[in-house]
Amino acid sequence: MYGERERWGDIMNIAIITTSLNSGGAERIAGLLSKELSSKYNVYLFLLDTENIVYEYGGTIIDIGRCGPFYEYPIKLYKRKLKIDVAISFLEIMNFANIRTKVNEKVIISERSVQSKIRPFLDAQSLKIKKYYNYADEIVACSYGVKYDLEHNYNVSANIKPIYNFVNKKMILEKSEEQIPLEIQTFLNYSDYLINIGRLHEQKNQRRLIEQFSYYHEKNSNIKLIILGSGELEKELNELIKSKNMIDHIKIVPYTENPFMFIRKAKALIVSSHYEGLPNAIIEAMTIGCPVISTDCLAGPRELLGDLIEYNETITNVTMLERGILVPDLNTDDNLETTYLAQAMDILISNDDIQKNIINRQIQYMTEYNNSDILDKWIDVIEKTRNKYEMVSSEEKELNVGRKNLIYGAGYVGLSYYFRLKKMYNIDGFVVSSKEGYDDFLFGKPIYEFEKLKYSSDEITFIIGVGDNTQDEIVRKLNVKGYKNIIFPYIEPFEYDYYLENNNHLNLKEELCDWYRVYTKLDINIKNPITYNEKIQWLKLNDNLPIKRELADKIKVREYVAKQIGDAYLIPLLGIWNTYDDIDFDKLPDKFALKCNTGSGTNIIVKNKKNINHLELKRKFDEWQSLKYEYKSGLEMHYSGIKPQILAEKLLVSDDGKDLKDYKLFVFNGKVKLIQVDIDRQHFHRRNLYTPDWRYLPYSILYPTAPDIIISKPQCLDELIEVAEKLGQGFIHVRADFYICNEKIYFGELTFTHGSGTEKFTPTEFGVEMGSWMNIHASC
Repeated sequence: MYGERERWGDIMNIAIITTSLNSGGAERIAGLLSKELSSKYNVYLFLLDTENIVYEYGGTIIDIGRCGPFYEYPIKLYKRKLKIDVAISFLEIMNFANIRTKVNEKVIISERSVQSKIRPFLDAQSLKIKKYYNYADEIVACSYGVKYDLEHNYNVSANIKPIYNFVNKKMILEKSEEQIPLEIQTFLNYSDYLINIGRLHEQKNQRRLIEQFSYYHEKNSNIKLIILGSGELEKELNELIKSKNMIDHIKIVPYTENPFMFIRKAKALIVSSHYEGLPNAIIEAMTIGCPVISTDCLAGPRELLGDLIEYNETITNVTMLERGILVPDLNTDDNLETTYLAQAMDILISNDDIQKNIINRQIQYMTEYNNSDILDKWIDVIEKTRNKYEMVSSEEKELNVGRKNLIYGAGYVGLSYYFRLKKMYNIDGFVVSSKEGYDDFLFGKPIYEFEKLKYSSDEITFIIGVGDNTQDEIVRKLNVKGYKNIIFPYIEPFEYDYYLENNNHLNLKEELCDWYRVYTKLDINIKNPITYNEKIQWLKLNDNLPIKRELADKIKVREYVAKQIGDAYLIPLLGIWNTYDDIDFDKLPDKFALKCNTGSGTNIIVKNKKNINHLELKRKFDEWQSLKYEYKSGLEMHYSGIKPQILAEKLLVSDDGKDLKDYKLFVFNGKVKLIQVDIDRQHFHRRNLYTPDWRYLPYSILYPTAPDIIISKPQCLDELIEVAEKLGQGFIHVRADFYICNEKIYFGELTFTHGSGTEKFTPTEFGVEMGSWMNIHASC
């Protein structure tokens, strides 16, 4: 946290949640809101990206991006820690996160877009909006049009309050006095011009604008058009300008931080968009006193230009409003036969009185448009929301109405939902697209093939239990068949957030068994385990020796290794630090290995430190250090309590330049029974297994075996087994990892729960055989 301050007595604590403060209109409004609210409340800005802040803001910044994809956990954590009373979010993904992490605070989400124009009605995201948005205590829409879109196209029943955007009128007027660049002045050559502002994208419809301007230019050849923006359509639009012979009359100018100097001298701002949320360009033009011609797009122009807040009907012709001219949405003109925009240009530019009247009314409107009124509306929403009663969740209503509740999906996501939801609701089975590879029942519940379902739409509620990449496909299938009762659970399948949130009252045995079932699709008898994987779960519950925590720490384990087998087996240590910022890279060699002291896969090989991207690497290590690895993959509780640190070790390089092999020795009750060697991890990962006398085993664990690749028996195999068994003394089971570099053995790490006990054995009988090697009742 930056600039943290104490709670001010009984003043409300407000969280404003968004992605960043370095780009985007919604992010800019979030920053301005935090600044305005910070004079009345304790304000905390929760940001995924705290770098390169360019927008104004107020309050305390909270970095929620350290946990990478697990950002919902720190949101919930800080909501509790800071005793947040009201949490306000901007942008769709942050709105979802705000709702899903609700604790005791009230949730306000801010919608800035016309979602129905961005995506199909029946895709997964649309269904999430329909479902999640109704959990919000209040929704703030940036316009009445956005409110209309949510209510009529998404059936959002939550209270929606339209509040327009803040505007810095003083800054706009000051910047509008600056001089237009000489290059643009040369292009204009003292001609009158029109201005269009916006990224070069289908939404902004500049293609139709160019066509319509070309029509008007036939009547008024002295007028020019500047399109101020950048984007993916630049090449296509320039080609269109060329094809219309308009190179000397239309110019695309890259977007600038000061568009206001262009607006001031323009005859009119032209808004040709197919959709908007609330076009800031119109507000800015009216602040300066520039007439506006706009399409009647959803949403915003009709409100700003004429106080028209109803959207049940669209206009069908050129319409004069108080503060500008409105024309029909150009995308409704499929045959390109009408010239509404060209007509509006002619009406406005040929009539000085119309221009003056529009400008006078704009100035009057903007005199009354002020940030204090907008702030009062936000404060009113916040204060009323704080005292609002709790709503009954739509999920509870949907799953308790007597229909069959079926989870579409029987993989990791579907099973995660099943083991969570079955504690609260009746779950009647699973649905899959194809039953190939499935039995008729899974954990006692029937599995149905979708195309063979015989239930009607009124008889089933579908719970979407698949990943984001296939949700749209599944939702389309359901809609084609007429199934309409579709919900997305009000829980996330990722166990990390769940376990962190509930760690004080977890039933470890129950949670671990459910987690195992989700990952393996196999049941487990934890009292009498048989297979290797089952016994790993038993060890997690019953064999959490304090020393395991010490040996799971890549720094502290070095002391144990030195004591048991001698420090000659340790890779030379280059340094230990508490955080990435503490590392003095000038004192490190050009090549080294940088590691976190806890977790798996938390290491970086540096082959040339001059090429390090420190911003990226710091974020990676910050994320790794923030995670609690006991909850990340199957309740490996021996990771709990390890102080996160960073260490650097010498980079081992063989004389022949080949990659080093990693030898993993499985030690059971002090005896090596199996040796694993991984091959080509980065491309086609395979894994060969050997007996202690180096006899190849044609079995596989997780990755396929490679019988065609001959791995020579290490010359130091006897020594390798000897040191592994010394390190494994006193444990029921441990995996000891080593490197062999230039005929010398180096210690890698000790692992007590290989693969967290979920890796697939082929054949399955080999998993049973390995389980028999583990005498969980032996006294070691």
